[in-house]
Amino acid sequence: MRYQHYIGKDWEVGLWSDEISVCKTDTAMTTWVFRTPQEKWDQDCIEPQATGSKVGGMFWGCIARRRRGPLTSLVPDEECTDKKGITTEIILDAYKECLADLMDEDIDQVFMQDNA
Repeated sequence: MRYQHYIGKDWEVGLWSDEISVCKTDTAMTTWVFRTPQEKWDQDCIEPQATGSKVGGMFWGCIARRRRGPLTSLVPDEECTDKKGITTEIILDAYKECLADLMDEDIDQVFMQDNA
C-alpha cells in the first residue's frame, strides 16, 4: 500500500516489467461440447485433442515513462526440470541486459515486477 496515494504523473517513476508464456498448439480454436452426464462417453460428445509437440516460449519485457525495452526471449535451461526451465539466473540476465537502458538517473525510480 506504499504507493496507494499515487496519481497520474506519479506513476512515471515506475519501471514496469512482466513476462508471458506463449504456446501454439495444433488446435486452432476451442470447441465446446454440451452433454448430459449420461452422454459422457458417446462418440458424438467427444472432441479429440492433439497430443503432439507444442511450439512456444517465454518472453519478458519492460516499459518506463515513454520508453520501452526490448521483448526478450527467455531461453530455458535444459537441465532445469521445474518452472518450464526458466531459472532465477535467466530472469536476472534479462534484467541486467535491458534495465540499464531504461533507468532514469534524474528520478528515484521504482521497479514494478508482477508477483513481487
